[in-house]
Amino acid sequence: FEIPLKGYFWNPSGQNEMLITYFTINTFFLCLSAILLGWIMDLKTINANNTDKILVPILGVFAIIITQYIVVPYDNSSYFFILLFIGLAIKYLDTQNKQYFIGLILVMILATLNRESSALSLSFIATIIISKLGISKKSLFPVAILTSVFIAMYFVMRLYYGSFSTNDGNLLIVNFTQVRNYIGML
Repeated sequence: FEIPLKGYFWNPSGQNEMLITYFTINTFFLCLSAILLGWIMDLKTINANNTDKILVPILGVFAIIITQYIVVPYDNSSYFFILLFIGLAIKYLDTQNKQYFIGLILVMILATLNRESSALSLSFIATIIISKLGISKKSLFPVAILTSVFIAMYFVMRLYYGSFSTNDGNLLIVNFTQVRNYIGML
């Protein structure tokens, strides 16, 4: 079976099948992300008008497409998981239904296995829970549970692969010793 598309590779040993697979995975998750954006805009908490319900998914898709500098298999799936988390978080806050919270835990597990950028979901949930409920045991408990799930999955992955370093090397000490990182923490 010959794929009629030819890709341009920096490395001459690059394979078209791998590139086509990346595009297929990314297209699949891009479509799912667009559907999720539509669902989120349909939630009664969001209170979007018909123009917003169309415009936000379109702008979201274009933002994802334009910001994808390098084709990798995990970027669009990470957007999908973050959007799924956002939708479930909104539903959880509206209903206080434990099934939505269990869904948040499952999404956090899958999202963290996919990519560590799932930590952005923790920022989102902490912001909306604390803004709605204030700082209390009722607001901090779900955030603590989800943070624990993220940390546990992160450590499980790192232990499984036998390393705590990234492609850039181990930046833990650098993150806490450079002025630019202090500014980022602020």
